[in-house]
Amino acid sequence: MTINPVIHDNLDYDPVRDFVPISMGSRFPLVLVAGASVPANSVRELAVLAKARPDELNDGSGSRTSMFASDVFKQLSGAELRHIP
Repeated sequence: MTINPVIHDNLDYDPVRDFVPISMGSRFPLVLVAGASVPANSVRELAVLAKARPDELNDGSGSRTSMFASDVFKQLSGAELRHIP
């Protein structure tokens, strides 16, 4: 229910207004890291760098959740990263 608004433009529901949480099902922390050779010291700098050098930077994931988080980052920032599963 919360992912759909990110990937679909028109929905028949509002996940904030139409649903209420009733319990915590799980926690899944996500961390964004870059190698020391990447000249970016913030998420903003990484997005700018990735847009300036399309398909020169890679992103990796170890799960579907982290792959989805990477896709959201790319969509929101306009960054172009090559995905390495």
